[in-house]
Amino acid sequence: MDPSEREQYRAAIHGDREAFEMIIRIHSRTLFAVAYSILQSREEAEDAVQDSLVKAWKTRWRVRDPEKFPAWLATIARHKAHDIFRKRRTVPLSEQLIEPVEPEPTNTPSCGAHVALLRRNGLSHHRKHPGSN
Repeated sequence: MDPSEREQYRAAIHGDREAFEMIIRIHSRTLFAVAYSILQSREEAEDAVQDSLVKAWKTRWRVRDPEKFPAWLATIARHKAHDIFRKRRTVPLSEQLIEPVEPEPTNTPSCGAHVALLRRNGLSHHRKHPGSN
């Protein structure tokens, strides 16, 4: 990892919204691929990525080593996808059969869509974790 990447992760960890949005742009397709590999559903994978990005923003201060930030994001996405997968299994079969099946689009979501969703979830403000300067 080069020094500029490390600094970008460090800035995001400390609450720099623009740095966090840039990281989303860089990693959103990878996070989507992680979630989609588990869920095999575009809509559910997008939900998992959105939920993971919200959680990452809220808990970013927990990352102590900026170089581990990308792996930490992927771990959150994987866990969110598994949560959705587990919840899916609890739906009775009769309800699953009633829902219409729609074909899955082949393209992946744009990173701009994830940024817009984060903004709609109130994550557009500069926030610091407790105790940071």
